Amino acid sequence: MVGAGLAALLALVGCNTVTTTEQPVEMMVQLEGTVTDGATGLPIEGATIEILVTFTNEEFGAATTDAAGNYEISFLYRFFLSDPSSSFCPFLGFVEASGYSIETISPLCTGNVEIHDVEMLVG
Repeated sequence: MVGAGLAALLALVGCNTVTTTEQPVEMMVQLEGTVTDGATGLPIEGATIEILVTFTNEEFGAATTDAAGNYEISFLYRFFLSDPSSSFCPFLGFVEASGYSIETISPLCTGNVEIHDVEMLVG
């Protein structure tokens, strides 16, 4: 049996329930651009662009550049947000190519098509 003082304390702690109202949000991610060599300006074929969700580190989209260095990524992301009208940028992009340093594309606050051209540096 729990003592009266401890029971009262547990009742106080247990009654402090916080309720949040989160709204479902759908965000269309549309990203495109060209990846080039920063020194020569030539396109880089076969570069990989990966999109991560910042609060889960989950890879959610990826693309590989074509012979002209172009890429496109498009997907629908669904999540819950307590204030859907707030500015929220849940995505971060990474560009990798053999022989080059990894480049970052951030922040990605999509809803419209975002164009991110990337100049890679030899690394």
